[in-house]
Amino acid sequence: MSFQERILAYLRGGVRSGELSEEEYLEVMEALERAGKITTTHPELYKGLLESSLERLPDLAKKVKAHRDDMRRALSGAGLETFQADINENMMKVEAIGSDASSNPMPVTAAYVALVGGIAIRDPRRTSPIIARDILIEDSDSMGHRSFKFYYQVYAEKLIPITCIKQIKDNGAAEVLVVDGPLSASILLRRVPKGRGVTQKAYQKIQKAAHELIRLRDDLIKLCKEKGIILISVVKRCTSRHFLAWYDLKEKIPYRDQYVFHQILRYGERTTSISISKAIEKQGAPPFGRYCEIRGFYIKTSKSPLTPPLRVEYPEYLEGKEDWIASYVLSTAITSAEAEYDGLPKAQCLAHKDARIAGMIMREIYKRSIIKLLDEGLDPALLGCKWGFGLGD
Repeated sequence: MSFQERILAYLRGGVRSGELSEEEYLEVMEALERAGKITTTHPELYKGLLESSLERLPDLAKKVKAHRDDMRRALSGAGLETFQADINENMMKVEAIGSDASSNPMPVTAAYVALVGGIAIRDPRRTSPIIARDILIEDSDSMGHRSFKFYYQVYAEKLIPITCIKQIKDNGAAEVLVVDGPLSASILLRRVPKGRGVTQKAYQKIQKAAHELIRLRDDLIKLCKEKGIILISVVKRCTSRHFLAWYDLKEKIPYRDQYVFHQILRYGERTTSISISKAIEKQGAPPFGRYCEIRGFYIKTSKSPLTPPLRVEYPEYLEGKEDWIASYVLSTAITSAEAEYDGLPKAQCLAHKDARIAGMIMREIYKRSIIKLLDEGLDPALLGCKWGFGLGD
């Protein structure tokens, strides 16, 4: 019997004896699979996929390597420059507010249900965090899964400016405010496409939430300008091509901005700043009146070759402070073995850690809700479940 077979037999025996709940069993299995100790895939399927990956992915890397110098030359010829940011240890002492939001759908099938939460936290912690949270429930016949996902993610993002504004108004200003995600307004936020099966009422609700998010970001920008706070937004997973569009290179370079700058930037380097707002409109976004334009640059804040650069955005009135902003982001960047934290400014890491609605937390809340139904004499099948659920002990 192989190591994997012995482990699986041991864990399944624990479930049968009641010493291990179904939920605990799944968590252990996930941890072992992430660590590479076991695989739940059939051995022959795993072997075939592994062989194909080991053969084809290196070929893909070699193909892209041949384009790296061409990308660098094209961007340089179009006017892009790179700069080395300074590391200043004193930046760690700067009082900052960090803010993040999180969301997670629940496995209920009676309707669409999602948990959302946001937090604005101060570093050093001289005040209590400001927290906002909600549970969204929408009829499943009013919109599709993708539309609901967009809706609850937008709703969660609204909690970032809401909690930040309250943190500042209740407890005073800080020198810098770092928020997760963009300050700019994407094409999707400006004009939300109507998904299949979305009723007109639901579509209006989604569009309203998107526009409210843009306006709340503007309210936060105004407040920060009034209070003299340097407002920075950090986008860690970028799927846009704003920079390539700005430099008229979308047709010549078939990659996303973040990937391109992952190939070009060395640790501590940043790009020229551009108008993110104008770059978005250059790609066909409808005009949308904002308090001010949003500018941004990419910066490589991690020494790890696997961690991509960040896109940093800031209001146009902070133009001229790019060196300070880049130095702050680089100097406070955390080095972590956990990919979701590596290279992020400390204030953002703190907020992300506290705001995260992990799947484990969502499952525990769902479990407690099912127990409450049972206590009230209600059939838990009334809520329905997407994949079944074990209550454990």
